[in-house]
Amino acid sequence: MGSRIHLEPVRDLLSLRDTLDKVFEETFARSVGRFTGGGRTTDCAWVPIDMYDTGGEIVVEAALPGVRQDCLDISVQGNSMTIHCAKPRGPEESKGRTYTYREIGDGCFYRQVDLPVTVDVDKAYASYDHGVVRIVFPKSEAAKPKSIKVGPAIAEQARQSVQEAGHSKGLS
Repeated sequence: MGSRIHLEPVRDLLSLRDTLDKVFEETFARSVGRFTGGGRTTDCAWVPIDMYDTGGEIVVEAALPGVRQDCLDISVQGNSMTIHCAKPRGPEESKGRTYTYREIGDGCFYRQVDLPVTVDVDKAYASYDHGVVRIVFPKSEAAKPKSIKVGPAIAEQARQSVQEAGHSKGLS
């Protein structure tokens, strides 16, 4: 007689639900305003960004409406870029107000992302206009695409090598 498999569908479904809940909480928490990652937890608001490649540069644009330019701290360590701004609202900003909604961050913003290629940090620059920080990272020379030109002599040598390799294996 073979061994019987004992299934516990309710327990198995609950285990799956717990696992999916954890994945959802981690993903959702990161996308709606609180950042947890890299062993660091902060109560700063999460900064939405766009990152794109122009060919010679990696550009990061971060939406930081209402943030003062002088509170921004942008740093790069290795391939990781961090945007941080900590300017808590003072008591005078809330004085005499009864909020119905309060969804705008408290002036503390944080975002850390990995850059997709090696960049030349010494040539990077940033600008701030209408609540958007634009950071331009020129790619390092090693990260820029290189083209290899094939000349007639090189192409002929490659063709001959392929033919010779085929003949040595008895292929024609």
